Amino acid sequence: MSLSNRLYRIARSKLNELKEWFDRVEEERTSDPLRSSEELAAEELDSALHSSTSTLPASSPSSTRPPQKAASPTPEPDPLYYHYRLLGLQPGADLTAVQAAYKRYAERANPARFPPGSPEEAVARDLRRKLDLSYKTLCEALDPTLRRFELLEFDTSSAPQKEENS
Repeated sequence: MSLSNRLYRIARSKLNELKEWFDRVEEERTSDPLRSSEELAAEELDSALHSSTSTLPASSPSSTRPPQKAASPTPEPDPLYYHYRLLGLQPGADLTAVQAAYKRYAERANPARFPPGSPEEAVARDLRRKLDLSYKTLCEALDPTLRRFELLEFDTSSAPQKEENS
């Protein structure tokens, strides 16, 4: 087996690992990102308690009342959560961690590593597009100086006027 074939196989396996990670994160995003393990455990405990109250005698006052849940406000989802997860970071990571993770994954998903027109190149291009979008979104949110020139407003009325001598 030649060295180029070996390198190609390694690159393809790393790309497949990255694709599986992205698919898993995307699946988590579409299922329900707000449900934590504590909420799932509380629901299981609540359902276990309700199933045990159904075995009480009919004369018991608790068996005739429907169970009531305490109204708790649902937390607002963090709009950056998905992008942090896509880069394999904990929410709230700083800009240097985001940059390091992006460089690590962007190197793996470089379409130039695969033969032109191959299915691996198409997958790498798609993964790279998702990485770039997540990186750009996180950089805009974390770097306050990134958009400083876009936010500047110039007042052209106070600019010096050229005087014409006639």
